[in-house]
Amino acid sequence: METKDVLIRLKEESGFNWKEFSDYFGIPYRTMQDWYLGKRKMPDYLLHLMAYKVELEKKYILRRPFDEIKAGSGRNHAEQEAFLSSFDRYTTFSFGETTLTFRTCDHLERYTKVILWDHGYIEVMAKYLHKSEEIEEYIDLEPVLDSLFMDKESFLEPIKKVSIRYV
Repeated sequence: METKDVLIRLKEESGFNWKEFSDYFGIPYRTMQDWYLGKRKMPDYLLHLMAYKVELEKKYILRRPFDEIKAGSGRNHAEQEAFLSSFDRYTTFSFGETTLTFRTCDHLERYTKVILWDHGYIEVMAKYLHKSEEIEEYIDLEPVLDSLFMDKESFLEPIKKVSIRYV
């Protein structure tokens, strides 16, 4: 597989468009464009580093550019309710304009009820495809926030309630 093909695959796995992808890695858009169009060859070591980063973050899929999430921008601190949901093999936790998406069990069908919200720790009831009864589950957001270099205190402090929400 050619370098440009690997780069295109990495971009597709990230879920970003080309502009977001280049901004995410801090690479000028025109340089990125030259690489994926095959006009210039990117250094192999850089491709390996980018692949490593994308692979590492597959379980923490970002819905907004990393710098916005890191800075915590766009969040309305007056809002006090966050929302938990799931799709495919992923869980989403949304508060204000920030949505965190991370990998969960392959067999999770849906969350059904929030039992406890304790400043980053969520106790929920969940329905799994292979079980007839609901199962009590635990979600700890702190490791997710740590891996994204987010300020846990400023993100979690205004949240007073977590609800289940499916669109």
